[in-house]
Amino acid sequence: PAPYNNYNELCIYTGILTLFLAAVCLVYIRKKYVGFFFFSALISIAMAMGSILYYPLWKFIPGLDLSTPSRILYLFGFSMSVLGAMGADILTTAESKKKWAILSFWALILGIGLMVGGAVQTETGVHWAVGIPYGVKDWGNIYRTLRTHFNLSSDIIYKPLILQVVSFSLLLTILFSANERIKQVVMTLGILILSCDIIFFGLFYNTASPKSLEYPETDAIRFLKQDNSRYRIITLGKFMSNSFAPYGIADAGGYSSIYSKRYSEYLHLANSGLDVPLPEQFSRWTHFQRVISPLFDLINVKYVLLPSHVLVNEPKLKLVYDGEIKIFENRDVFPRVFFVPAYQYCRTRHQAYEALAAYSTSDFKEKVILEAMPPEALTSNNNKLMNSATANIDVIEYEPGKMVFNIQTSQKGFLVISDNYHPAWKAKMDGQWAKVYRANYIMKALPVETGGHTIELMFRPKGLILGAMTTALGWITFGALALIGLMRRIRYCCRENDG
Repeated sequence: PAPYNNYNELCIYTGILTLFLAAVCLVYIRKKYVGFFFFSALISIAMAMGSILYYPLWKFIPGLDLSTPSRILYLFGFSMSVLGAMGADILTTAESKKKWAILSFWALILGIGLMVGGAVQTETGVHWAVGIPYGVKDWGNIYRTLRTHFNLSSDIIYKPLILQVVSFSLLLTILFSANERIKQVVMTLGILILSCDIIFFGLFYNTASPKSLEYPETDAIRFLKQDNSRYRIITLGKFMSNSFAPYGIADAGGYSSIYSKRYSEYLHLANSGLDVPLPEQFSRWTHFQRVISPLFDLINVKYVLLPSHVLVNEPKLKLVYDGEIKIFENRDVFPRVFFVPAYQYCRTRHQAYEALAAYSTSDFKEKVILEAMPPEALTSNNNKLMNSATANIDVIEYEPGKMVFNIQTSQKGFLVISDNYHPAWKAKMDGQWAKVYRANYIMKALPVETGGHTIELMFRPKGLILGAMTTALGWITFGALALIGLMRRIRYCCRENDG
């Protein structure tokens, strides 16, 4: 496999002065905590480079198998920062008896920096720096570009070299000065230079752009925003993941670091069918290969977006926009919230998955797949379907954590909501608590009697509620302790004045 070079995750920078200060700790490796943080820095950078040391964490800590080892570089950055602080403390508060050993490490750092800066002025050095093998096609043009990049007048070369020389000079003054005041003043100056170093690194790491360039609307986006109904889209081709989110356009796919395993299995079934085995691990990126499955209809996919040059011959797709991209409308799309009169009960998750694969669009309009038995009133009615049954559903409120619906139906059945099921969803029907069922493998459903009803759904995760309560308790405790401390301070001052 190729090296993992995600720029965002490799930008762990603590400043050049910090590196010199951390080197001081090498001479005082037996000092309390120094060995621990040096060991942490070495182990974390070894893990980030893909060594076998990362394997136990990858194997036994949940979630790390979904991440790249490079993210452990954050621990390396933290450890180096702590070592830098310890080195500064040693230099400014203690009389060092190992000045020449410290100077040797500093000279080594400075020498390596100057050697690397000089090496990249040669073609061999550029080859080494960028890791491009010899004999690569069009190397001449590549080298001309890189030579400008690594030129001594380039910001990425002369600025670090100047910072190295300045840091070395300042720390040399501190190391050999006997005046404590001079040490403190020079260290303060060094910290100011370090702050500028890190600030300028951050400015170029996270660049600013004119607001007019921030997610500019295209004609295709304006077309989609004209549709005020609730719908989802999917994209086929090289579209940037989550690029429609800033406009409030829901995408059935995209990029997400964490999402439901059931949903990934659902999309796998829609994309590949039951004959293709489930993968051992799903990607954080969701891509689509086909749109003919009724499972896409069921999750409210109304529009399919494709590159402008792609031709589609699918009866259920109607071309509604042809410009910088093509937009097709799905004629068989289900509404976000709908009513069905009957159900199919599946005892196991596997049975529900197989039933999902066997259903057609017309089946989903008549039945909902449940993994728990509904109330007895609906059980007795399940085989007495009325194809002419109708239900009027009004969406009163539809927010991420709360939904309110009014429904008027002439037959018993189920209100189905094509959003992901989670056990933290709670519901009330006409003011009374009601059970939310897992439906169609990933969705939510509520049994509904004939007549008119008001249904309210609320997302109430216990962990979030407990966290909010703990936070509130912490702030109350902090406020009480601060008030007690203030009162004691006032009383102490009053006694001092009286005395």
